[in-house]
Amino acid sequence: MSPSWSRTATASATAALTLLAALVVTGSRLAVIPLIVAFIALQRHWKAGLTAGSGK
Repeated sequence: MSPSWSRTATASATAALTLLAALVVTGSRLAVIPLIVAFIALQRHWKAGLTAGSGK
C-alpha cells in the first residue's frame, strides 16, 4: 500500500495534466478560428486565381 502523500501527489499531478490538456485543446481551437475566417473571406480570390492560371 502506498503512503497517503503519494496518493495525494498522484491525484494532484493527474489534475494538473487534465487542466493542461484542457488548456492546450482550448488554445488550439482559438488558434484555428482566424484561419477559418481568412479562408472563408478569401475563398473567392483563391478560386479566381486557380481558374486564371489554368488557361494558356
